Amino acid sequence: MWAAGLSWDSPLPEDLRDEWLNYRSKLGVLTKIRIGRWLGMVPHAPTTLHGFCDASSHAYAAVIYTGTADADGTVRFSLLTARTKVAPLNGATIPRLGLSAALLLAETLRNVREALSLVEAPYFLLSDSAIVLCWLKKQHTTLKPFVSNRVRRIQELTSASRPLSNEPCRLC
Repeated sequence: MWAAGLSWDSPLPEDLRDEWLNYRSKLGVLTKIRIGRWLGMVPHAPTTLHGFCDASSHAYAAVIYTGTADADGTVRFSLLTARTKVAPLNGATIPRLGLSAALLLAETLRNVREALSLVEAPYFLLSDSAIVLCWLKKQHTTLKPFVSNRVRRIQELTSASRPLSNEPCRLC
């Protein structure tokens, strides 16, 4: 609606109104979603963090799961947090949006590690964007400003020994 340039009090055109009513009618399904709140984290049990990011022309997102091993070695994965952002309307490229998703993941990881006192916990960050992964292997000073600024920040927030990759971790 914002992209259509409508003012706050303007009535919606019929096509947008129908789309909105269809969307609103499906919101009731959200009450059926259940996500367990207990992460399975107990003292002295090894905990790992697993992050994933992705982008499309509409939005980009990052999600972090915890992996906690029980005494018998069984690993329990739990959704910890997820963040999304709407893609800008100016037509950003998918690789740039993927890089923005990777930065969102790196920032979310930092926040989670600090908030839960898991600064020493191992983590695994995954992206399926070959271009983003290639950018992250380069010196940020060799890249154009938009890419360089984000690559530099991701490199600051993540360990060189644990960069974003497209390889699943040994627990997955």
